[in-house]
Amino acid sequence: MRKLIFFFLIVTGCTQYVRPVAQKTELHEKITFLKDGETRRDEVIARLGNPNEIYEGGHIIIFRPCEDKKEGLIFSNIECGLSLVLVFTIEGVLEKHSLIRGR
Repeated sequence: MRKLIFFFLIVTGCTQYVRPVAQKTELHEKITFLKDGETRRDEVIARLGNPNEIYEGGHIIIFRPCEDKKEGLIFSNIECGLSLVLVFTIEGVLEKHSLIRGR
């Protein structure tokens, strides 16, 4: 747990202000299956593909989704200002998730 707290302190200390994404988009529709306390890590990866970043042995995974006008929703290594952060329990069940946008 200390490692997790330390990780978030480092990440938040090295980033600018972020705010939750409020408007409903194609991305919101695609991630409605995410239910804290229910959704399993393997289901997330099966539906969204491989995450862009993995921390703490898979307890924290981050996707970097982009909404392209031509191709629709894509997950790539391109920085689009969006981050879908998912935190899982040791058993692989989603503990909490956030969709955030940088300034």
